[in-house]
Amino acid sequence: MNFRDLSEMINEIICDNILRKFEGNKCFDRKYLKDKEFYANIDPDAEVVEDHINFLIRDNTLKDTGSQISLTTKGWFILTNADKVGYVAQRIESAKQEIMERETRILFRWVTLIAGTAIIAWFVYKYLLL
Repeated sequence: MNFRDLSEMINEIICDNILRKFEGNKCFDRKYLKDKEFYANIDPDAEVVEDHINFLIRDNTLKDTGSQISLTTKGWFILTNADKVGYVAQRIESAKQEIMERETRILFRWVTLIAGTAIIAWFVYKYLLL
């Protein structure tokens, strides 16, 4: 795992942790989001948490009504199914898919190489040696 992948995984963990804050709560006051009590166990920097909250709003996971932030239907679905559709789960699934595709390409190359070698060997035997 390289630095970029680790950085992206951290972003996804922060997003999932923010959504967990809404568990059992319908909404939070905008002022409370800047309170250390809210963001302390997500990230020590309030601006980082605020940037991720803005991302979640743009992603239609959270809804900003001006003075309050609340979950949307999509946010509630992600929160209640985090092990399958959460941001971290999506990243893990994407990584699994990428590994499977890479392995399939390697297998295809080997099969092509073996089949090509067999065809060439058959051609040489059939037309050049007989």
